[in-house]
Amino acid sequence: MLNKYKDLRDRYKILTLFLLGLVVISSINLVLALRNDQIQRELLLIQTHNRQLVQARSGAQTVKLFLKDLEIQLLTLSQVPDVVLLDEQKTRERFENLIDQAEDTPFIGIGSLDKDGKAKIITNRERMSVGEGTNFSEREYFKWAKDPLNKGKIYITSPFISQAGISKDKNVLALITPVYYNDEFNGIIIFAVLLNDFSDKFIEPLRIYQAGQSVLIQQDGLVIAGDGKLLNKNIFNYVQNINKNIFSEDEGAINWVFQYPEDGAKEQIVTFKRINIDHQSWTLFIINNKDIINSYLEPLVEKYPVSANSNSSLLVIIFGTLFTGFFFILIAHRSHSQGFKSGMQRERESK
Repeated sequence: MLNKYKDLRDRYKILTLFLLGLVVISSINLVLALRNDQIQRELLLIQTHNRQLVQARSGAQTVKLFLKDLEIQLLTLSQVPDVVLLDEQKTRERFENLIDQAEDTPFIGIGSLDKDGKAKIITNRERMSVGEGTNFSEREYFKWAKDPLNKGKIYITSPFISQAGISKDKNVLALITPVYYNDEFNGIIIFAVLLNDFSDKFIEPLRIYQAGQSVLIQQDGLVIAGDGKLLNKNIFNYVQNINKNIFSEDEGAINWVFQYPEDGAKEQIVTFKRINIDHQSWTLFIINNKDIINSYLEPLVEKYPVSANSNSSLLVIIFGTLFTGFFFILIAHRSHSQGFKSGMQRERESK
């Protein structure tokens, strides 16, 4: 009979080891699931960065080509004899023909100032000449144009409120080149670009998701196109951990924490591409909230509920499994030990 109890005890030891192995293997599997979830999220973050960077590169190139095309047209126009001589009738006709061909673009107006800074011709598709006769000689771009060293060059302004033409009282940026006659400064030509239209055509469509953002930012942090809530505001006032050196880099991918004054802080996935046009430098940003990664994982929730859980939930499952398994083994061990002792004691007493 004693041998019978010993045999049962040996079997119990084997069962205990089996249960212990089962608990350990289950825990290892859950740890691997947790690690797989982390890897999956890291890969999705990299993929999102790459996708946004491709979008930023494409958008930056489109903006650059648009502005370069305007530069070529502007420089060509500045060499036309009628324009150089400021023949008002012929120059106006040329301006009108050129602007009419730019339909459905943000290029909305052309102006000509004489050597004293007085607006001689202002035209657009609507033929609004508001501002003709106004003196703009104190503007920075006019002072730049008068410098002989800038002959044959292009000046792109920062955004400003227009005082002339169809864009009056609206945000514009302008491309300017000086006009020379017999090597003497004879005025300037201005191409006006309406920023709202520029943003609608080139910046806003770059958003990958509806909740995302695409913005064009100057080196000083001023947002000049894109998200309406940020327009003409400084990005440094809203981003908690931005390095200002980012505006000296050609392109890249980062994460930052963004917060409007009335909203909660949000961790965001950010990519950027620099745009260099002559002396002007901007940076195009494509932005999405980091929780967009969860939308990638949604299709996995029903099919793979464990890997779709958060890290904290998986940790709870792991420790819960370990605790339950070891608790069960401990209770079983104590119960069987007491049974062995009682059985062996009765066996001895019977003998």
